[in-house]
Amino acid sequence: MARIKPLEGLERALSVLRVLNQHVGATVSELARLTGMPRAAVNRYIVTFINLGYVFQSKPGSGLRVSVRALELSRGARTDYWVTTVALPELSALCHDIGWPIGLESIVAARLAILVNTDAISPFVAKPLDQQVTFPLIGRASGHVLLAFTNAETREDLLKCALADDSALLTRAGMTVNKLMEKLRNVIELGYDTQRVSRANWVVLAVPILTVGQARFSLSVRFRSNAIPLERAIARFIPKLIKTSQAIAKHVSGFDQTIT
Repeated sequence: MARIKPLEGLERALSVLRVLNQHVGATVSELARLTGMPRAAVNRYIVTFINLGYVFQSKPGSGLRVSVRALELSRGARTDYWVTTVALPELSALCHDIGWPIGLESIVAARLAILVNTDAISPFVAKPLDQQVTFPLIGRASGHVLLAFTNAETREDLLKCALADDSALLTRAGMTVNKLMEKLRNVIELGYDTQRVSRANWVVLAVPILTVGQARFSLSVRFRSNAIPLERAIARFIPKLIKTSQAIAKHVSGFDQTIT
């Protein structure tokens, strides 16, 4: 089969739209300078985008702006799934360093979702956990970290949704609302949370990935307590988890800036 060539005109048109999104109010001449394209070509692209409703001018001669309709181009795309692309190299590097499996989690539909993990490359994992599956938020170290490092209103809404979907959630976790709030305050103070899993003596340590003071993602490591005592694991792993979480946060912040 013959190799299909990309549409260079479409690539250039989207480049103009992307640059305009980054330079709100730019003129055609400014866009031509910023993209390095001929002014006549940029003008044709802009006229096309205006006709399609993706770009507008508030009045003749004023600067150009991307319209609300351009948001339709991003429907179906989720930052939390996109972030796995840039986070996986960081997770893999940490896993190669410490050996134990690393996970990246987020909240999806008021549940804890494993976006990606390094089970496949960890020498300590016999049966990898399924990726992009969900678990209850309460009773999980990563869920507690995500709840702790979010604003109070969002936290309250998430808990209401989680308990509406599963009224026995707190009971199964051996908690009351007051105990959970106390737990979350402790997580904020420590900057991480721990979770013991009875099966095979596994323990989870989780830290938040903070962007603008909020946690949209968490980073975790799983290890066996019969191999590494908890106190030694905290001293050994938490600093490395925090360092990796900060590197991922920079990627996330950079992505956010490209879509605002």
